[in-house]
Amino acid sequence: MVSSQQKQAAVGDLIGQGLSKRKVCELVQLERKELYYESKLSEENQQTTVYLKEIAYQ
Repeated sequence: MVSSQQKQAAVGDLIGQGLSKRKVCELVQLERKELYYESKLSEENQQTTVYLKEIAYQ
């Protein structure tokens, strides 16, 4: 299974080769809105997330 981040990287590469965003997103099966998504986590939530990930990987 390919992650959304991997798909976004592929989209960036293909757009750099001159293909349109619409066509590239169709090819890699990624919705165009996912290209523009930005996480809206607050600073406190980001710190908590990092802390929990650190604990989980110990």
